[in-house]
Amino acid sequence: MYGPEADPDGDNNRDAAGPLISCGEFVRLSKACMLGRKLLSPGDWPQKFASKLRDTQQHLSTIEEILWLGRWNTPERIEMSYKQIPSGKDIDWRFTCCDIKINLEVKYRLRDWQGIVDGPHFSRNFDSYFDDVLGKFGPRPDGELNVVGITTFTPPDRGLQECTQRFLENHAEIDAVIFWSIHDPKGKRPDIHARQPDLIKMLFKGADREDDLFCAPIRHLWRKSDERRAMRPAEAMDAISMMIPNPGNE
Repeated sequence: MYGPEADPDGDNNRDAAGPLISCGEFVRLSKACMLGRKLLSPGDWPQKFASKLRDTQQHLSTIEEILWLGRWNTPERIEMSYKQIPSGKDIDWRFTCCDIKINLEVKYRLRDWQGIVDGPHFSRNFDSYFDDVLGKFGPRPDGELNVVGITTFTPPDRGLQECTQRFLENHAEIDAVIFWSIHDPKGKRPDIHARQPDLIKMLFKGADREDDLFCAPIRHLWRKSDERRAMRPAEAMDAISMMIPNPGNE
């Protein structure tokens, strides 16, 4: 799905390659296996995940789903593919944390890698950012929390924070949106937007040493960040020529 070979012209913004984009990463796979054995029943792990883990288009997002279970304090009585409303779509997880029922939907935003490259030109301030969450949650009973967990490459900026606030205002059934940024240069992970932020902070664990030490290169086509696209061949040649000194001007 991703990589300069899969998207040679950069037309679909999938021209990046590297761990967690076009391939997996062994430490995260190991951690997911550890959590699967520790938290899930022998009938669930790994049997019910085998086909998704073998699927190259689902492998990375499946690993993220399992890792999110390990970010809560002592999750118990875990259910997978929980349907909160009869006509709705399945929610990834339902479990008990400190006597509170949590319904958790996990999303992995692969395309957010562009934010690392495009910087201030990159924007996620559009309401469709949360479209794939709609239809998952219904009105929650007392003593439960409906939570959306999003793994992203680029920490939320002001635009995404405003977008998230609008989303919560328009969807009273959702209690919190939590962003877990793989790239966390300022050490602010996680970014919690919640109706009861202190409660979420009490239930949610921080990063461990492996999360903080993770470092991986991203390989991608040269970009015109201000236009949010890959450079065309002629533009790339012009950029290269500007980097090479002209002997006649020395």
